[in-house]
Amino acid sequence: MTLRADRKTLERGSLLLHSLASSVRLHILVALLRSRGGLVASDIGSRVGLAPAALSHQLRLLEQGRVIEGIREGQHIRYRLARTAQARLARRIVQLLCETRSRC
Repeated sequence: MTLRADRKTLERGSLLLHSLASSVRLHILVALLRSRGGLVASDIGSRVGLAPAALSHQLRLLEQGRVIEGIREGQHIRYRLARTAQARLARRIVQLLCETRSRC
């Protein structure tokens, strides 16, 4: 196996790992994985128990890690898992974490 260790790859990996290094952000991912077309911020906030300002910060970190994306719908933004390798890896990590528990 050949490992690529160029600066850009390592920076992307660091952003991904940072975006997943929080139980709150993992909880957001679980909520998004349970949804069928994504969720607007107010729905995410009510499911994970965060005020809008705190939620905005957490969503921004997940976007920076290329794990989620926001799609504007009128006055709202609907968040969903991005269509990236980072999001696929994040989904798998959450699935592995949840396999060890009866529910997640």
